Formats: sequence, C-alpha cells, structure tokens
Amino acid sequence: MKVLKKIRYYSSSNIRSMTSRLVEMTWDYYRRMRKKRIFFIPIGLPQQGSSFIARALRDTPGVWGENIIDMVRLEKLRPEKIDALVFFDDFFGTGDTLSGWWQRARILVQPKNVPVTLAPLVLNEPAKLVARRIADSVLSVEELRDHDNVFAASSPRFEASEKRRLLRYCKTTGCDKDRVKGFGSCGLLVAFKHGCPDNSLPILWSSVEGQWEGLFRRSGL
Repeated sequence: MKVLKKIRYYSSSNIRSMTSRLVEMTWDYYRRMRKKRIFFIPIGLPQQGSSFIARALRDTPGVWGENIIDMVRLEKLRPEKIDALVFFDDFFGTGDTLSGWWQRARILVQPKNVPVTLAPLVLNEPAKLVARRIADSVLSVEELRDHDNVFAASSPRFEASEKRRLLRYCKTTGCDKDRVKGFGSCGLLVAFKHGCPDNSLPILWSSVEGQWEGLFRRSGL
C-alpha cells in the first residue's frame, strides 16, 4: 500500500498538460526566433514513448502541424529553413538509450549547424549529465533527484527495513539482475499511461508467467 501511494503516475491529462508546458518553455527559451522555423522531432521509434507525446503536441495550441517532423523530413530540410531543433521524449532515465540514439542521429543533425534542444517531459538526474553533453540546451517539465531513488540513503520514503523488504520483492519478480533495482539502479516509482520505464522498480512492470505480474506494462498501455 505504501508503494502504491508513492507511485508517480502520469495520466493522459497529465501528459497533455505537461506537453503544453514544454511547448511554453520552448517558445520562451527561443523567444527571439520564429516559431514556424522551430521544429519538434520525436526521439525513438513510432511505438515508443515519444509517439504519445507527439499526439499531445499536435493538439497543443500554438503548434502547427508543420512544426512536428520526423528524421526523414529533417534530412530534407535545408539549414537556412531551420532556427532550432527540439528533440522530445517522455522520459530520460540513465541516458544510455539517449546516447545510443545520438550516435545514430548526430550524423544527420550536426551538419545542419543549428541550436539543438533535448526536451523530455520527465528528466532523471543521471540522464541530465548525458543530455547536457549532447545538446546546446535541455528543457524538462519535471526533474527527478537522488532522493527519488527509493534505495538511496537520501530517500525518506521508506525505512531501512522497508527498503530491504522491497529489494526482496524485486528479486522475486524474476527480472534480469541488472534491473532488480530498476535499470541503472535508478530505484524509481514512475509510470506513464502508455507504459512503465524499466528504471522503475520491477515490481511495477516485470511480468514472468507463474512468478510475477506487474501493475503496468512496459509499453503499449
């Protein structure tokens, strides 16, 4: 029950309002630039978290359909038609996935020679360092700190005995060893309407037949 009370859950309405806020932050940051020359581009594949943010983005007042493009359209855009590029996603956890994406994307992005912003709705502290190395700027609606890791000494959410019990439950799920405390040992209690990042505790998302059934699916909710 205590875990349920502590989950940071982002519903459809949360995602819409946060997306709207992210757009406001973007316009404010690039207030000297022309909005129609600022392009929003999802990070990742069509069925990943960024695709759900893209849907909310299309319904956000002040954003034109022409502002939202994919990597194929970006490749065709001439640099003189671009003032800035904003790559968005729902969540950055450790920065590992972000780094892998950037290794592929930078071949296309860097020759444009325009300002680049990384813009997740929710940014976990370890990923922030990675994002800052990649982009000219980083914008996020919410940031998670060290104390959001339930196993961290700085976390006040659970007593030491409760943390030990949580860890036992996490091991019971049968997930991979590198995800027992959440991938990257992030120890988060975070879930979105459309899925749960594996940086969260596996008791939330792990499903092993006959052994454990998580509260959320990893994706596609």
